[in-house]
Amino acid sequence: MLRHDLYQTGPPLRRFLTYGLLTVLMVGLYAAVLAGASTVLDGGPAAAVAAAAVAIAVEPVRRWLARAAGRMLYGGHGDPLEIQSRLAGRLAEASAPGEILAVVADAAADALRTPYTRVRLGPEDEPLKSVERGQPAQITMSVPLRFQGEELGRLDVAGGDDVRALEQIALQAGAALAAAHRAAALQHSRLQLVTTREEERRRITRDLHDGLGPVLAGIGFTADAVRNALEQDPQRALVLIGEIRAQVGEAGQSVRHLVRGLRPPELAQLGIVKAVEQTALGLRMEVSIDADGVAELGAAVEVAAYHVVREALTNAARHASATHCAVRLRSSGGKLEIEVADDGTGIPERTAPGIGLTSMRERVEELDGAFSSGAGPRGGTVVRAVIPVQEGEDW
Repeated sequence: MLRHDLYQTGPPLRRFLTYGLLTVLMVGLYAAVLAGASTVLDGGPAAAVAAAAVAIAVEPVRRWLARAAGRMLYGGHGDPLEIQSRLAGRLAEASAPGEILAVVADAAADALRTPYTRVRLGPEDEPLKSVERGQPAQITMSVPLRFQGEELGRLDVAGGDDVRALEQIALQAGAALAAAHRAAALQHSRLQLVTTREEERRRITRDLHDGLGPVLAGIGFTADAVRNALEQDPQRALVLIGEIRAQVGEAGQSVRHLVRGLRPPELAQLGIVKAVEQTALGLRMEVSIDADGVAELGAAVEVAAYHVVREALTNAARHASATHCAVRLRSSGGKLEIEVADDGTGIPERTAPGIGLTSMRERVEELDGAFSSGAGPRGGTVVRAVIPVQEGEDW
């Protein structure tokens, strides 16, 4: 019954043994102290002494009996309740994935008394991290470290036979590893956000200083020259006014360049569907667009979706020799689904992702989305992305 945890027998049986034996021992202690004290004291004081002795001894004896009952029930293995309690306390102090793996390996080795324990994070052929305890031996039990259906790694032991205890350890380890991974991902995202913001500020500063600044300064100098030439050389003043007009046009181009770097103006003017149609006009291929529910996307989601679609269309036209490309945009259920499928030559096998694919993936993952690209069912390439659409109340 204990081996297979029938009817969850272990905890109540342990409590029965602990408190049953505790009752017997405390009654015996009370009787022994009362008998000894009665030889020198009257009945009332002797009973008080016996009761005091029981009060002092009951808690230490209860703890000792609980450990003894655990050894009686589980033999050489650790008590699952104690194992989980100790593991939870040690996991609370560990933050890095390597520290968590070490804690899990120690807990599994102590609980099952195995000669060899291995904890792995990541795939078996290329693990991200791995921690071992003991001398390598034949693996007899292996359980996955999962969280919300995703397998993060595995816990392997040699010589153990209590798979239930191993699964309980793996369950806590999976949650702890997922939390550590998400904390690291959040820290990385924050660092990336700060870096991107500073790079954007640097770019704007450079464009203003090296581009728009000199143009405006030149307009000021030319205006001074016009004022000096108005009376003595009107023809020269007209020429200078023409130069001012050209410089103003150049300044306008610089401003438009800055605005485009911050947010594509076609999005603000036309919306994502019309902006994609405008992009398709400059490509030598037929593009069909199927959009639903994308009229009120958030600014960040809209910009990311537009860049993904534009990059996918550009790649299909320039690198895949595609003649037709189908774009599908669907916003429902709190997420935006993007699919761009072409009839081109496809992506060659064993090709490292280029700048375009990497940029699309980064834009989607920055918004906690998922990105994939590969061969289509009828040839060509299919680019897919799913981006969460966070509405005001849900957020």
